[in-house]
Parts: sequence; structure tokens; C-alpha cells
Amino acid sequence: MPVVSVLLLALVGGGVAVAAPIISAPPPPPVARTPDPLPLAVSADPVADGASSVSGMVSGTWAAGAQVSVSHGGSVACRCTADGGGHWSCRSAMPLSGKLDIAASSHGQTAAAVVTTATDTPVPTPAPADTPTPMVVWPPATPAPTATPTPTPRPTAAPRPTPTPSNPPVKPPPKPGGYTGCKTAPVAYATKKVSDPKLAKGTSKTIRQGVAGLRKTCFTNGRQTSTALIRPPVAKIVHVGTKKPTVWYTATRTLMCTRAATVTAYGYGTSVRTSISGAASASGGAKARASGPAGVYRITARATSASVSVSYGFTGCKG
Repeated sequence: MPVVSVLLLALVGGGVAVAAPIISAPPPPPVARTPDPLPLAVSADPVADGASSVSGMVSGTWAAGAQVSVSHGGSVACRCTADGGGHWSCRSAMPLSGKLDIAASSHGQTAAAVVTTATDTPVPTPAPADTPTPMVVWPPATPAPTATPTPTPRPTAAPRPTPTPSNPPVKPPPKPGGYTGCKTAPVAYATKKVSDPKLAKGTSKTIRQGVAGLRKTCFTNGRQTSTALIRPPVAKIVHVGTKKPTVWYTATRTLMCTRAATVTAYGYGTSVRTSISGAASASGGAKARASGPAGVYRITARATSASVSVSYGFTGCKG
């Protein structure tokens, strides 16, 4: 603000006019304008420090002379002061991995940033010479949406046709004019033989006669279409003897009569049977009697024991 001087005319002494300067009040000093805060840029570069521990180097830029602190897990890991160009670098003696909180202050202004490092010891990979150190800007910019690629449909292979035999078998069609209808035919019965110890060996006896069954068969144009057994056959049952034959022993006597007589025969033995033949005949068990004219009378005894014998008696006979 310039000083404005005003000349005032006054009568001094004998009326001589004298000009006196008048100085105005000085202007107020200019007010310093606080600059807008700068974005806090951070770069985390963990480096190997020894064989069993990892220490981290965190650097960035902000206002010149700013006080910067790096916290890890709620504890301050390191502090540093930015240089005249605003560059700062903070190295921690403790391993830095995971989430790091960066805070900076300068002339009453503050800024903060968050950076995340790998949780495991990274394997150093040589970067190209012209690759700049990645910087993290806070607040981060909103990433642009990434376009989702549309999958390219794969061509579907056409199914291979099933090969057809060159000469497939063809069934001959039914002959027209053949028989159409149903017929019945007998079904032969079987013969069932059963051993019977009560029958003499070499003999048999029919117990039940067999009955033939009946089957129905249908045709269409001479070709059979169905068949069914409408009456099952009944088997014939025959008993076959297995009993051994009985051996008979025989004893005989002969009597000559010159006149009419009555002859009585006696047989001795097991299951003995006695008979008289000749001029007269008769039969019985252990005894047989016959009357007849003069002639020859033959007396026989049969028994199942070898000790069979026979005897006789007569009346009126003279021999």
C-alpha cells in the first residue's frame, strides 16, 4: 500500500506559507496462504537383511520437511523427515510384511496412506532397467471396469453316422394264402416205473393208465404265431416186481389099483401142497383125497423146504 502525502499550506510567523508532509498509517502485513495438501505417495520395497529376518524400506514424497511415521500392527516401525524436495525414506529394523499405515504432517496439515506388502519372504526378481519403482497414491483412484471377454463357442463335432451293413439279413415276408387259424395236437404221456418188492422178479403190474395231453398252435398265413399247452399229459404208472422167485421141492409116490379105490395123500414140508393125479385127481394143502376106478394113482407133494415128503393110504384098492 503506497504512502499518500498531502501538502498543507499554513501561515507561519510573517505570513510565509510552509508545506508539511502528512504520512498515512502503514498497510497491514500480507497473510500467508496455506497451500493445498499434496497427495502422499508411498513405495514399499522389502529387502533381505540377513538369512533369518526381513527388514523393509518404505519411501515416498510429500511436503518438504514433513514428519513421516510408518506403523505396522499398531506399533510405530520407523520415523523420518522429508528433505527439501519432499522426498523421504524410512527403514525399519523389524520385518515389515502385510498392512503398513503411513502418516505425515507438515505445518498443521496431515496426510495418510496404506500399503500392503507380501506376507512371505519374496524371491527377488530382476526388473528391467527402465522399470520405475511402483508408487502408491492416496487416496487411490477408482479403477476402470474391466471388460469381461466373451467366450468363443467351440465348434461341436458332428456325430458320425452308424455304418449300415452292405447286405443286411432280410426276413422273407409270409407267403400269402397260407393257413391262418389254430390247430390242436396230442402230447404223448410218459411211463413211470416203480419198483415193487411184493411182485415176483420179472413181473409187472399197471397201476394207472396214461392219458395224452393236448397242445394248441396258431398260424398266420402259414407262419406259427403262438403255441400253448391246454391240457397236460398224465403219466402211466407201472410197478415192476423185485421179489425173488420161490424154489419148490417135490416128492412123489405111485399106487397101482386093480379095482376102484379111495386114495388119501399126505404131504410134509414148508408151505407144502399135495395133489393126486392119474385114475382120479385132487389137490390140497398137507392132505388130498380122491376116489376113482382101477388104475394108476400118482401122489405128489411140493414144498419150499428140501425136506419135503409124501405118504398115502387107500381103501378098496388091491394092487
